[in-house]
Amino acid sequence: MSEDEFEDMDVEEEDLSGYDADDEPEGGFKLGKLLVLVGIIVLQIAMAYGVAHFLILPRLPGGDALADSLAESAVPEEKSGPKERGTIVMIEDIVVNVQDIERSRLLMVSAALEFSAKGLGEEITERMPELRAMVIDHLTNNQVAELVHREGRDRVKQDLLESMNEVLRSGDLLNIYFSNFVVQ
Repeated sequence: MSEDEFEDMDVEEEDLSGYDADDEPEGGFKLGKLLVLVGIIVLQIAMAYGVAHFLILPRLPGGDALADSLAESAVPEEKSGPKERGTIVMIEDIVVNVQDIERSRLLMVSAALEFSAKGLGEEITERMPELRAMVIDHLTNNQVAELVHREGRDRVKQDLLESMNEVLRSGDLLNIYFSNFVVQ
């Protein structure tokens, strides 16, 4: 294109007389854009919670139990007067195979035995192999679906408490606590 042809072209010029550089903020974000962005983030969080709670969690093995146990743990239990506190002896990690419909599952549990009778601690230490065997037997005789529910774990603890108290001669156990309870 020659210079003459270029000069002959009609080019409209933009009228910038009403433009003021102070009309736009320097940061580039306006309040409306920020509100839309915050709204989108809140909506995404709500959708992620809904998908996890209503679609994924119920399909997991024991997913309903997990939701129930989370709901139960959020509500504090009422205390009924002063409770007798005792000495605690740990039963270290026990790993067992547990029954499951779909596949073989492993359970790792650590338990704490609470007692108050004098001399019972020595007997527990002496009988620890027998007490560990009782825990293993009780856990392997349960389905995974029973153990993931709080009621199932409470039933196992009560059965263990009764069985161990039948064996122990120096006194009775007050309670059994599962300090570690992992199903894989």
